[in-house]
Amino acid sequence: MKKLKATTADQKAKQRLVTTVFVAAIFVVIVLVIVLVAIIESYKTVTVDILVAPQDAVVTLNGDKYSNGKHRLEPGEYEINITHSELEPYHETVEFADGEEVKIYLYLTGPDGDMSWYLTHPNDDMTVTTIGDYYANEKSQQYVASDPVFAVTPHYDYNNGFRINAARNDDGKVEIIVYLYTCDDGKVEGLKAKARSWLEQQGLELDKYTMTYKYCDV
Repeated sequence: MKKLKATTADQKAKQRLVTTVFVAAIFVVIVLVIVLVAIIESYKTVTVDILVAPQDAVVTLNGDKYSNGKHRLEPGEYEINITHSELEPYHETVEFADGEEVKIYLYLTGPDGDMSWYLTHPNDDMTVTTIGDYYANEKSQQYVASDPVFAVTPHYDYNNGFRINAARNDDGKVEIIVYLYTCDDGKVEGLKAKARSWLEQQGLELDKYTMTYKYCDV
């Protein structure tokens, strides 16, 4: 009887040992997986933000499918393919640099840029509007960044009698156009001085610009 108890005790000890080894092995595997994933993710230094219309279009980068949203990728060359059964496909090969933040904001169209498909798909039409607004805003910011005058114009000052616009001419030079709210030649120089003073207060070096003054609907 004592021998049976000893045998049972040995079996329990062995079971505890096996269980302990099994748990330890699982823990080691989990740690290795976490380390491996961390190593793989450390190479994914490119952030790609995808917004594509239609929302059910198939988006692939180097053959892997991606949905709308943000993703982490490794730097390198990628083939972008966007397809939809009812619209024209899109294809482009791009290079993603280390640490780059990329936006893939695109909408598919019908032949010759036809957008009529979206008239019957309002949810996707809203996505198209979001994409269009993004590029309009980006273009506006680039325009402002090209010269500081675009950040402060157009400017309206009815109390001081002038309005100021700015435009880039065909030769690339920026022209500041000052509209004076007067038809009285005697007030023109005073209003010009006020407009120039306001521009200088904005930190603009007026000698760098072509200045044009208009008044009395001229």
